[in-house]
Amino acid sequence: VLDSEKTVIKINAEDEAGNTSTVERIVTLQQDSQLIRLDNPAEIISNTEEVSISGRLLPGVRLRIDNRPVQGTEKFTYMLRLAEGEHTLAVEAVGPEGQEETLHLRVVVDLHSPQIRVDNFERTSADGQIIVRGTLSEDASLTLNGTAVRLSERRFEKTVPLSEGDNELLLTAEDQAGNRTVWKKNVLHDSQPPEILRPELSPAETKGGQVLRLKVRIRDAGVGPVRSGSFTLEVDGALLKGILQCTEEERGEFSGSVFVQPGRSGKVKVRKIRVQDMLGNTAEYPAAKPGE
Repeated sequence: VLDSEKTVIKINAEDEAGNTSTVERIVTLQQDSQLIRLDNPAEIISNTEEVSISGRLLPGVRLRIDNRPVQGTEKFTYMLRLAEGEHTLAVEAVGPEGQEETLHLRVVVDLHSPQIRVDNFERTSADGQIIVRGTLSEDASLTLNGTAVRLSERRFEKTVPLSEGDNELLLTAEDQAGNRTVWKKNVLHDSQPPEILRPELSPAETKGGQVLRLKVRIRDAGVGPVRSGSFTLEVDGALLKGILQCTEEERGEFSGSVFVQPGRSGKVKVRKIRVQDMLGNTAEYPAAKPGE
């Protein structure tokens, strides 16, 4: 009687001359009465119409999958083609003595990738972070620049720190079938004000009753300056305020003019020039001293 999984059996024989011989055998007791064992889980989610089912059979077992006979001895692999959607397959095994066993598989064929819908957000920012919000069209995992994003009823919201300059936002969604969607945008973080290059006055001195013209070049490495600014000149103690207008956008050329009342004369001084970029970063000339 074999009462364990492995039993050692020894047989000793001795002839009349006293010669002995021993034969030793290890016998494994197989108590498994299961006719079929599947390699697949009970639920299969596939991103193709071709689905493979494999497993092992006890000797002498006949097999049917989805009412179709399957050829196999102790191991089998069966390929079938299923339309998109959810299917329930019956895997039926019949033993040599007529015993029967049936397993049921749930197969989901999903051929479509999840859709990522991102709410509107600014593609340029003066702030050091941006909030990315949106929804997924189906249950899926989501990462933003390689970091997992928490979902609530398929909605997401993630605060992303920004570095100065271009920042890539990469959202990747992957469903249970392995279908993947990638959404990619760039956000420009610009926190630096424009640069005001040395202005030019014409004329540099006035006798009064004249139009003074100020020319200045504005350079900005980010989103670019707005098309207008302001300036203040001083003549003989009087402050004259004017508007700068962009005259050549490609080179950042700006100009403006003011009229000096008769009787005011002397050297023309630039007291202030003020411009902004498209994000509101402000530059002044002369530049403010630290702490001012």
